[in-house]
Amino acid sequence: MHRVKAPPPGTLNVPEGSTVQRLSAPESRDSVMSWLRQSPDHTLYHLGPYIDFTRAEHDRADVFLVSRDGNGLFALTVHFWTGMGVDSGYSGVAFPPTRREGPLRRSVEALAEMLSVNRHLMFRFHQSAQATAYEDPGRVTLLQRLLEGTGLVLDPIYGRLCTLDSLPGGGQIPTTTGRDAHALTIDADWLTADALREYDPDTRNQIRQAVRRGLTVEYVRAADAEARASAYARFQPLHQESWTRTGLIPKTLEYWLEFSEAITASGGEDLVVLALGPGGEPLAGVVCHAYQSRAIYWSGCSTADGLSSRANPLCLHGAIAACRQVGVRTFELGRFRADETSKKQRAITAYKAQFGGELTRITTFAPVPGVAVRARAARATAVFEARRQLAIAAGRVRARTRTVPTSR
Repeated sequence: MHRVKAPPPGTLNVPEGSTVQRLSAPESRDSVMSWLRQSPDHTLYHLGPYIDFTRAEHDRADVFLVSRDGNGLFALTVHFWTGMGVDSGYSGVAFPPTRREGPLRRSVEALAEMLSVNRHLMFRFHQSAQATAYEDPGRVTLLQRLLEGTGLVLDPIYGRLCTLDSLPGGGQIPTTTGRDAHALTIDADWLTADALREYDPDTRNQIRQAVRRGLTVEYVRAADAEARASAYARFQPLHQESWTRTGLIPKTLEYWLEFSEAITASGGEDLVVLALGPGGEPLAGVVCHAYQSRAIYWSGCSTADGLSSRANPLCLHGAIAACRQVGVRTFELGRFRADETSKKQRAITAYKAQFGGELTRITTFAPVPGVAVRARAARATAVFEARRQLAIAAGRVRARTRTVPTSR
């Protein structure tokens, strides 16, 4: 067994006979990227520009390509490396481009061996339904069976995937120039006609109510610095208000701009969609990422007025249409736990179910942690939560201070 460094500090133990190449190492970056792009498990969240962005945010992000005898067995993605252990974020492990059981079994066994010699760490891997691997259910199921066969534990995680082939693609959805110079407004008549047929009746009614109230939807493809700055200048205040209101810590404008640039540099599309009130004021916003004809609803937000005016379902409907407009065939509404205990999260899952789609078991797995690792993770979680609550409280105080009028 030997060790490979993870920048900056931290090490992974590597089983004897295995070699490791790092995406972050200049001498191996191109070969790791080339191997990743061949894997059907890869997404834009595995690739160099996005990993570089994540490393700037969390210090230790990287991709480790593990090989034997010159043959790549798997690429282990690290988005977070904290006191709680190692987490793949929304990437997971990339396996070789095959659906044959023998080669995949060797790769899974090599992964299990790697985890075994790193029992001091808590690992969690989240495979992504954004990968083209999820177009092959047989391969997904085979990998789940192999992972469980080595003693790794699968979580009961499901994703809701909407097939968009029933919508016109290739720029055929009618649009006009938006209020923003970089935006396109989606035709209201089109939004409230046949495009609604896959949704539940209540959602269809809410979207039509929003349009009757004068709300419109426009989107920006944040493909260059000017379009990106314009789109997120309007999105950020929505995000700030919405996340503060719901007890989350808002991201900064700089974060969104750098994030968007990383998505584009990785070969993806970053779409910023807004539902606007009759006067052009943003009431709800959705960010989507598209790559390889697949897209995901990444983030959403709204004002209090947006909630009452039905801007949220209209905006999500517009986001699905915008993604179809740029060639997306499969749209992921998000993932959820089958045993979710949070009332809020169950409500979000029920809301998204109204937009149709089919459920897919998402491969999320981890080794069984030892007692010491669980105790260390529990302490780290407690510290993180205490700091999060303090940050939320401070943000709410600042928000109240901004809205209190000063006496003259």
